[in-house]
Amino acid sequence: MWYIMGVSENRANERDSMEFNYGLLKQKIKDEYKTAGNFAAAMGITGTRLSLMLNGKAKWTTDMAFQAVQLLGVEDDIVKFFFTPKLGNRVRGERCSRTDF
Repeated sequence: MWYIMGVSENRANERDSMEFNYGLLKQKIKDEYKTAGNFAAAMGITGTRLSLMLNGKAKWTTDMAFQAVQLLGVEDDIVKFFFTPKLGNRVRGERCSRTDF
């Protein structure tokens, strides 16, 4: 029983520490709003807060992510913009180079 609880706790910790790559989201913000500051103003948050979220230093709340999706018009691509996992120094699906090893 203890072992099973330990596994569950480890999996919960893994979920809490999972990092996402927001590169596509950053590009979409630039395409639609020209600057992160303009997008932050449209969201009603500071540029600093947006920067923290885009760089994985602060978590996106459900409400903030939903608002961003609506402002950017990416309702059909939520997973692509918000849930692309970071895998080491690469994004899932990106090719490896010899320097990655």
